[in-house]
Amino acid sequence: MIATVLWERELHQRGGASVFVVGPDCVVLHERHTRLVCLERADGAVRWDVPLGTRPRGIVLAGDRVLVLPQAPNLLSCIDLRTGASLWSAPTPSGRETSPSTRTPW
Repeated sequence: MIATVLWERELHQRGGASVFVVGPDCVVLHERHTRLVCLERADGAVRWDVPLGTRPRGIVLAGDRVLVLPQAPNLLSCIDLRTGASLWSAPTPSGRETSPSTRTPW
């Protein structure tokens, strides 16, 4: 089967890959070193674009929410997938206490 490219987007990232997740109708990705962007899957249009901090250690889709953990500041943030509005944030341990394998109790 030959794939057809539906749309493309310049990620404005130098020297590394972008972290991203794919949802039912959107793609959420890290872009321009300090931004989190949600794109419509159908056409690549920007749904929202919000400040993040530095490169994320992880992005998770959880229903209609996006959980994101940037390298700095040390905050776990919850963002509304539809609007990009910040719903809440919580401080995380700093320094060597955190890693991609850090467990979050919920």
